[in-house]
Amino acid sequence: MRVKKHILPFLLILTLTAGVTLANYLWLAVNSKPPLDDEAIHLISAVKYLDILKHPSLDMVGRLLHVGSSTITTSNPSASFSANSTESASRVRT
Repeated sequence: MRVKKHILPFLLILTLTAGVTLANYLWLAVNSKPPLDDEAIHLISAVKYLDILKHPSLDMVGRLLHVGSSTITTSNPSASFSANSTESASRVRT
């Protein structure tokens, strides 16, 4: 009987996790809108952090601290993106 008491919370967490995962997958399959400017900034920062973490070096801490300040350089966030990102940022505004 003790084993059954411990299985119920596990099954509940497993079911909730599977439900949230399925809902997220379905939402991402249906939603084809590009990220908004604010979300795009966070996405670009995340990609920069990932690149730094994938390629560690002696100045890694400094590079990690610099990512946040180098993402936005003007009052218009779309203007500070790289050339490839500018195209996607312009699609967001239309």
